[in-house]
Amino acid sequence: MTRPRDAAELLCSVLALPRYRRRWVRHVRRMAPSASVHHAAVAEVIVRHLVESGELDGNAPRPARTYKDLVGRALTGRTLSCATLQLFVDAFEIEDELADRLWGTLLGDRVSPG
Repeated sequence: MTRPRDAAELLCSVLALPRYRRRWVRHVRRMAPSASVHHAAVAEVIVRHLVESGELDGNAPRPARTYKDLVGRALTGRTLSCATLQLFVDAFEIEDELADRLWGTLLGDRVSPG
């Protein structure tokens, strides 16, 4: 496996933990039986975080589809950049120990960026 795929697998595991799952599960409209993490619901958490942090205009139409695609690419490991991982860490307020594991998996070391 590649680092992004390994990090994506770990990220899915983290998002399935009750503490983080509670954040996205309330946005699920229809859950597929095989889906462990609902991409659209996770994208909604990210969009709400970006609006609350002022990075997105709360009055503008939400780019839900763009973020759903970004989440899908990240959680499958097709494309998981440092910026995208940081977005997940911030939006879900992932605790430091888990964030360090995610960064270490993605970057191949145990040091988070910045």
